[in-house]
Amino acid sequence: MRVAIVGGGASGLACAIMCAKAGAKASVFEASSRCASKILASGNGRCNITNIDIKASNYHSSDQDLVKNILQEFGYSKQRAFFESLGLLLDVVADGRVFPISYEAKSVANTLIEHAQILGVELLTNHPITSLDPLLASFDLVVVATGSKAATGSDEAYTPLADLGCQLVSPYPALVQLHTTSDLPKKMSGVRLNTTALLVVDGKKAGFKSGDLLFTHYGLSGLVTLDLSQKASLALEQKRSVEMHIDLLPSLETQKLAWHLQRAAKETSLPPLSILSSILPHKVASVVVGETKQIDAKSSKRIAHLIKDLRFEISQTHGFKHAEVCGGGVILSEVDPKTLRAKRNNRVYICGEALDVVGDRGGYNFAFAWASAHAVARDVIKRARSS
Repeated sequence: MRVAIVGGGASGLACAIMCAKAGAKASVFEASSRCASKILASGNGRCNITNIDIKASNYHSSDQDLVKNILQEFGYSKQRAFFESLGLLLDVVADGRVFPISYEAKSVANTLIEHAQILGVELLTNHPITSLDPLLASFDLVVVATGSKAATGSDEAYTPLADLGCQLVSPYPALVQLHTTSDLPKKMSGVRLNTTALLVVDGKKAGFKSGDLLFTHYGLSGLVTLDLSQKASLALEQKRSVEMHIDLLPSLETQKLAWHLQRAAKETSLPPLSILSSILPHKVASVVVGETKQIDAKSSKRIAHLIKDLRFEISQTHGFKHAEVCGGGVILSEVDPKTLRAKRNNRVYICGEALDVVGDRGGYNFAFAWASAHAVARDVIKRARSS
């Protein structure tokens, strides 16, 4: 059985290794000069390879049942066993995220590439595929594992699928920074705070997260922003109103904060900026104080409410080139829910990020890459053995 795999990323390499282990002859066609390049850049170079608690609720797609079935067949224990069979040991951190024990993405990328080569997988770099027809003429089966527009901004990932006529959900950036209409973040640029953030779409609560937030010259970054960005990005694609409401001091209640500000003003006679700078970074304190000349009962309440509910209108994302992953891709009704065979051509499979499945931050997108690669490889092997 000869199998062509279009894309040398996470799902493509994993699928190639699984197929080759079972005796199939696999060839990987990678458009760039190196396989696994996005793996190298993942997790700030550490590669959050999976998560110990993989659930369909951690994913956004048009068919949660399909996602659930794919993940159940190749969950965390099987993913760990797969990597250990390649000699790659994993380490679990307190929140359930899983990393290579080296904490280097290079370990993951090199392990996948080297094992593919040992197993006889043909790795053809600088080989962009614009049409599946030549591959279908030369190979028994074709696997499309082209990834998405994330990090590249290019539509080339979806080009090979044009031959099939697959219906696509318009791609949109996910796990990405957000731009604001206000210039206040620019004044606080570089400040990182532990916050809570409420995402509001068309005036209704759409998401809530706690954690690290970073102000930038264009808007908002940090883990809280990334965690809420999928819903924000999708809403922006749909031309809906998007806001972020940020609590800069989540450990303090509004009334207690107002009381503290008023007492500090009375007891110290310090100017408002000095008082605020004792509880907030100076750049943030300066923005919050604004034109306030003195802190009294009225202004202390106003400032406290601002600190507890600082609002920003979101204008756009930071774009595909800065996104860790994408939403959108091939709509899941186009593939068999168990094997991921394309319904328009049963000699073609589609896996990984080319599908309309996007996971939350925390290793979930890699988890789906490995699981979807397994679903495809399992069916390829079954067909090879029955032929």
